[in-house]
Parts: sequence; structure tokens; C-alpha cells
Amino acid sequence: MSAERTFGTLFVGFVLSTILYGLTSFQAYVYFTRYSKDLAPLRFLTGILWALDTASTGMLAHAMYIYLVRDFGLPIGVVNATTTFCVSNTVTAIVIVLVQAFYIWRVWTASSRNKSVSVAVLSSALTFGFGLASAIQLFRNRDIADFVKATTWALSLAYASCGTVCALYLCFALLYFLPARKELQGPSRVESLVAYALNRPVIIAAFQVAYLISTAVEPTKLYQIPFLLLLGKSTLHLNSTRDDCAQLMYLLQYTSTFY
Repeated sequence: MSAERTFGTLFVGFVLSTILYGLTSFQAYVYFTRYSKDLAPLRFLTGILWALDTASTGMLAHAMYIYLVRDFGLPIGVVNATTTFCVSNTVTAIVIVLVQAFYIWRVWTASSRNKSVSVAVLSSALTFGFGLASAIQLFRNRDIADFVKATTWALSLAYASCGTVCALYLCFALLYFLPARKELQGPSRVESLVAYALNRPVIIAAFQVAYLISTAVEPTKLYQIPFLLLLGKSTLHLNSTRDDCAQLMYLLQYTSTFY
């Protein structure tokens, strides 16, 4: 495992996730200034998710400083995962399960309590469990060179697999249970399709599948890191909740993750 490959993929993921964080902050500002009469639980959870996003971005920035400035030039074998990097992985697992809970509630409501939602509930619980197990494993063994060892890889693969099952179910369930409505009546076809994709977590499912494939096929190259960091961003969901909230009374709001 080379330092260029390891820190290169981490840097790319950090840059992309930071761009999404900027969008998240802008969207949160617009939401809180324009929709002050929304339900208190919705506003509270929106703030919590933005706060988690902020904390995760700050911790990743600290980790990048350590790797690319303070420890620049050190052999990869002597570089360890920072505490902030470990904690940010825990935050990502929390954000992903909150996103999944939001969409599970959405499917439950839109489908008139269809029992098939139990698939999402189980896979979401397993995703969170494997996510925490991966974070604990990282805390215990911080040697970056061990990121691709069998135990770590197995946990990451289970984490990605369960998250993908949940994301795909939610995506297809919402495509089936929610009608096209006004998302497809936007000012342009492109904007309409983007709004439609965000209201049904198509983009999240795509990132989750990419995370699974990169984890399963090329784990030693760490291509999965950018996808995992993007799944921990809320901007993918903040765009989609406002209109449907008035109709379905959403209790949860995310946005990216996850996945």
C-alpha cells in the first residue's frame, strides 16, 4: 500500500465531501430562514444533521492536516489513523442510519404500512451495527497499513453490503409507492429529473452500490473511501424534504449518505 494511493483517495474524498458540506450549509440556512413554521421535530433534526456534518468535516480537516502537513514524508507503515479520523467514521455511521430511518418512515407512510419495509429495518440495523463495529476496529488498530487486512475488509464488506440492500430497497420502494407528482413539472427536464432522483434516493443508492463494488473488487486501492465520505453528507437529502414534508409530515430529514 503506497502513501500516494492511500492519502490520494482520502484527499479526493475530503475535497468532494467538503464541497457538499458547503452546499449543505447553504441549504440549511435557506431552510431555517424560509420555513420557520415547520414542525419543531423536523427543524431540530435538520439542525442535528447539519451539526453532525459540520463536526465530521472539521475532524476530517484535522486528519488531513496531520497526514499531509505534520507527518508529510513519513513511511506509510508508521502512520496511524488519528482520533479525529476514527470519530468521523462513527459520525458517518450515525448519519447513514438517520438517513435510512428517514426514508424508512417515508416508505412506511407512503405504502400504508406495507410489511415489506421490515427488509429495510433489518438491513438498516445491520448497517449500523457493522458501521459501529468497523469504527471500534479502527479505534483498536489504527495502523493504516492494516486497513486492508482480512478482518477489517470483512467488516467493511458487511457494512457496505447491508447498506446497499437497504438503499436499493428504499429506492425502488419509493419509486413504486410515490407518484411522480410535481417533481417532473419543473422549469427544465434536467431540473425535474434531479428533483425526482433526490425525492427517491436514486443518487444515494448509486453511491452505496459504488461503495460496495469498490470495497469488494479493489479493497487494497482504497477507492471506497471517497464514496463512504460522500455517503456521510446530508446535502443529497436537504434538497428533497421540504415539499413532501407538508404532505407526509416527515419526522426525519437528512440529507447526502450514507450512503
